Amino acid sequence: MATGVLRRPAAPRAGLARLRPSGQTLLLGSCALIVGYLVLSPLLFLLISSFRRYEFNGSIGFAFTFDNYLETYLSPDFLPAAGNTIIYAGGGTLIAILAGTGLAWVVERTNTPLRGLYTLLAAATYFVPGVLMAVAWNALANTRNGSLNQLLQNFIDVSQGPLDINSMLGMIWVFGTHLYPIVFLIMAAAFRSMDPALEEAAALSGAGIGAILRTITLAVSRPAVISAALIIFVRGLESFDVPLMLGLPSKINVLTTEIYANAALHHPPELGISSSLGVLLLLVSVAGVYYYRSATAAALSFSTISGKGYRPQRLDLGRGRVVAALACGLFFFLTLVLPLLATVWISLFPFVRQPSLEALARASWVQYEYIFGYDAIIDAFRNSLLNAALVATFVVVLTSLVAWITLRSRIPGRGALDALAFAPIGVPGTIMGVSILLVYLTLPLPLYGTIFLVTIAHITLFLPYGMRLASDALLRIHPQLEEASELSGATFARTYREILLPLILPGLVAAWVTILAASFRELSSAIFLATPGSRMVSVVMYSAWADGNSTAAAALGVVILLVVVTLALCAWLLGRVFRFSA
Repeated sequence: MATGVLRRPAAPRAGLARLRPSGQTLLLGSCALIVGYLVLSPLLFLLISSFRRYEFNGSIGFAFTFDNYLETYLSPDFLPAAGNTIIYAGGGTLIAILAGTGLAWVVERTNTPLRGLYTLLAAATYFVPGVLMAVAWNALANTRNGSLNQLLQNFIDVSQGPLDINSMLGMIWVFGTHLYPIVFLIMAAAFRSMDPALEEAAALSGAGIGAILRTITLAVSRPAVISAALIIFVRGLESFDVPLMLGLPSKINVLTTEIYANAALHHPPELGISSSLGVLLLLVSVAGVYYYRSATAAALSFSTISGKGYRPQRLDLGRGRVVAALACGLFFFLTLVLPLLATVWISLFPFVRQPSLEALARASWVQYEYIFGYDAIIDAFRNSLLNAALVATFVVVLTSLVAWITLRSRIPGRGALDALAFAPIGVPGTIMGVSILLVYLTLPLPLYGTIFLVTIAHITLFLPYGMRLASDALLRIHPQLEEASELSGATFARTYREILLPLILPGLVAAWVTILAASFRELSSAIFLATPGSRMVSVVMYSAWADGNSTAAAALGVVILLVVVTLALCAWLLGRVFRFSA
């Protein structure tokens, strides 16, 4: 998915009404109709379906009932799954907060060497697909033949283990070390904008680095810490790929895998049960997003930067800077380099081999030849690229218009439209997949079995990301340019085409590439909607792994990673060009 914190940026309004009232109404109405259909229709069908009992007897029938809720919440499996979800999300959040905050402090507040490299490595970690991280850590730390376990058994007298990635602790480790870059980005921005005078005063008073960090730096940055913790906890509630690949084989169920099991693994599918579980998870996720936005809105009371200028100073760690650099290097080796090396290694063999010089002599490209010679995988790549291009194009075009309405116009109802476009940030991908499936199993539209179901789900899921990126691009353009165009008699269409669009185009292209990469690797909704005629590459990778062909899954994951990283680099370069040209 895309990187960063999804907050609706505040903007000074120019008070411009560049469209005639009828044009304003038409633009707002059109955008509201599209966004409302995309966001509200699946959630409405999810709620309705939670009261339906589906019957698959040649045709799809249903009857209204409360049995789904009774069966779901009175089931002996519900409380363990709910408890596992909270433990998993909470534990992963703790790891992500500790790692992301510590790394951000080192990069932004100290004189540790290689700080720029650490920022790039953190961003690279986020762009690694979660399903690939799960495959990598399964190769490293499964109890039977994990490479790390084989190494540790030379020093510890155990027959299996000692590491067990298919456990709750293993799942928490993979989740926390994969999503800590979100915390890093939030905390780095907070540390970067903090006036160092407070830390300098504490140092002059004789406080040590630990006391300064605890009583000044983290205390002032408390809203950012709370915001980061809430957004990671919500992502933990929504997490699907890690619990699916590492927890489900060990019968460690969370709510998202329970939804998947009832909708996809039961025969016939228990869509009503999945919907009732989805309603609960949706309510909890939305509550988490609400508190996240409340926490970020309250951050003004902790402001330390005003109109008074200041010169940021970095803490001199002395000899400790070398220790900090080594600690960061070890962290990146364990959380990024080692998993990627493990993935590349197992992709070079037709079956899993332990790393050795003897095995290296037998490495080959057989699995890569297999995936590029298999028509179903080529079709999956083609479908995924086409789907991602459609999603990115539609989201960027739509959100560029919605962002203009929100930030530049006086059209009544613009705030509601903005909130509606942001709402899917609280919708887990598993719920979106089930909801879209329910919509198009019910409506007489011939979309089931095509890639367009996945396209619709991804458009809805990535609307908040498009809003953030389009708003950021628009905020860089001063409204005076549009005012001058309006005073010259230009219409809105001409102003947008000849003035706004050329200026925001680099930002929109960066947004397009970012959403393209996120859609290309997405699994949690695609796994419900992809069919044999509309395969997606992320689903094919999971299917290969689930069928026992982990080496082919690793080879496919390496190719996916190369595509995603290439797209991420394009987005980064375009962002730099846009920033320098602004």
